[in-house]
Amino acid sequence: MKNNYFYRCLFLILFGISTSALYGQTYTFTNCGQSGNIGPSQVQANLEYSGTPLDGQVTIIGQGIQEWIVPTTGDYSLSAAGASGGYTPNAIGGRGREITVHVTLTAGDVIRILVGQEGGRAHFVTGYSGGGGGGTYIINQTTGTPLLIAGGGGGAGEGNNTSYAAVLPGVDAQAYNVIDGTDGTGFSGSWDIPGAGGTNGNGGNAASGGSGGGGYLSDGNQATYGGVFGQGFSSGGLGGINQIFSGSMTLDIPGGFGGGAGAGTHTSYEANGGGGGGYSGGGGSNTRVGSGGGAGNFYTGSYISSSQNVGHGRAIITALCSDPMNLVVSPSTTVCPGTLVELTVTSTNGGTITWDNGITNGVPFAATVTTTYTATSSNPDDCPEIVTITVEDTIDPIAICQDISVNLDATGTATIVAADLDNGSSDNCGQPVSFNASLTSFSCADIGIVPVTLTVTDSAGNTDTCVANVTVIDNITPTVVTQDISINLDASGNATITAAQIDNGSSDICGIASLSVSPSSFSCSETGTNTVTLTVTDNSGNSNTGTATVTIADVTDPVITCPSDIIVNTDAGVCGAIVNYTLPTATDNCGSGGNLEILYVDNYTDNSVELPTELSSDGHNVTIVSDEDNNYFKWRSISL
Repeated sequence: MKNNYFYRCLFLILFGISTSALYGQTYTFTNCGQSGNIGPSQVQANLEYSGTPLDGQVTIIGQGIQEWIVPTTGDYSLSAAGASGGYTPNAIGGRGREITVHVTLTAGDVIRILVGQEGGRAHFVTGYSGGGGGGTYIINQTTGTPLLIAGGGGGAGEGNNTSYAAVLPGVDAQAYNVIDGTDGTGFSGSWDIPGAGGTNGNGGNAASGGSGGGGYLSDGNQATYGGVFGQGFSSGGLGGINQIFSGSMTLDIPGGFGGGAGAGTHTSYEANGGGGGGYSGGGGSNTRVGSGGGAGNFYTGSYISSSQNVGHGRAIITALCSDPMNLVVSPSTTVCPGTLVELTVTSTNGGTITWDNGITNGVPFAATVTTTYTATSSNPDDCPEIVTITVEDTIDPIAICQDISVNLDATGTATIVAADLDNGSSDNCGQPVSFNASLTSFSCADIGIVPVTLTVTDSAGNTDTCVANVTVIDNITPTVVTQDISINLDASGNATITAAQIDNGSSDICGIASLSVSPSSFSCSETGTNTVTLTVTDNSGNSNTGTATVTIADVTDPVITCPSDIIVNTDAGVCGAIVNYTLPTATDNCGSGGNLEILYVDNYTDNSVELPTELSSDGHNVTIVSDEDNNYFKWRSISL
């Protein structure tokens, strides 16, 4: 408050007015009725500003730059509009850019203002071309820094309706926040390339067609068939004049004051628009028929608004207040969506505070989108407070994974949802997060440990990832299907079976690793029916069993060994003889002795002993052997 009081006293003495009277004061700077490539004279300025707040306050520097001294320290709005490029009958010149910002100026600082002027228009027998529009500059000469520069538009180009039937509007100045100029244009009949827009405060470039507009730091480049390049602000900011190669033209076809490049014309055949002037100059046009590029812009302070301008440029400076108010923002000017924000402004002059956009001083509100808020006071000496609450979330969430296990179902598949892998992922803004897993369906081919990537996305689209191990388990036992079989003992009284003989189509969704059967070996003691167990094991080690009946049969006949035939004579005196012979022996695959029965039959007939049909004889002596399984063997005995 002491500093403000000092300035109030100072300017009451110097100007005889109070700082309260300066609040809302507007200073409008114009081209003062001047046109062309040179700015207004002191006489023109004095006439233009007579009876206005700028009466006696503007000094012309050089060839048209206006100098003004800041009357009091405080907040000001600055508005600058670049001029449009020269037009043709059917093509408009590129539009200039108008920008408004909020800045703080210091009393006594020298401000230099160059108001851009519209580009001229050239006409000859078969075509037209326009000069580039001049940029408008507001420069703090005391600090040597630009405050606001609004670019001018490029000049238009138009050919005839036969061999060069082209109508090309001038290129507009860039958007408010783009510092580089735009390229010029050409049409299909052009034989070179357009000039590129200037960059980083330098003049626009040129090739063979139109010339480049001036920038803040340097002049535009000269083209072969273009008008004269536009000067940079540091060189005085003059517009380029037209460059006449031949033909009948109008007299005044320059680039506008403020760095606009002049038009270029040639009867056989060039109609080349010039680039606009600005912070970085617009590029020159291409050859034959082309239009100039628009210039870039520069601003400081807080951006307020932007639009496009047609015609000459202008600069408007408005004193907003004298005393800044105290602003407290809680928690911050950059917050997450939905955060409660409290804006509290206090007046140093006892004023009542009112906010726009529906908020109340000192009352929290939920910030959902980026918004600029302005607080005003009932006391005119209080400066409005402008604050932008930026609602954004640029911080990635934190992804935290957990390993899980999942069992395959009876179809051999398993599914998960991405949230199954989450283990407490979070976001800095506390907003809900969504999950996405790189793999959610599993099959027998995935049995074991499968790495899966979990992607966590917050409501602002920020993401983070982690990797979880999903253990895929098969715990479904195989389906066992058996069949009963019959098998015969071999000659040694043994028999074996395989699991495949018992299996009757057993299955497992993830594949069978092995089959086994128990018992698998049999002997004479197991003749008849036997229960066996088939064990089926799958590829994951799960097993299941089923039973079957194995019928063991002994179908091998016993073997009898008889003594050799004996021929004897009857004993003396008798019709017969006592014969001694070795008894027959018998063997069988399932044993001998008690297991075999030897039957002796003398003079066997079919009716003497009841025997199986296959053992019928012709009436000789027969020896018959049968085993316990009723297998038979016969032998015809001695013949006397």
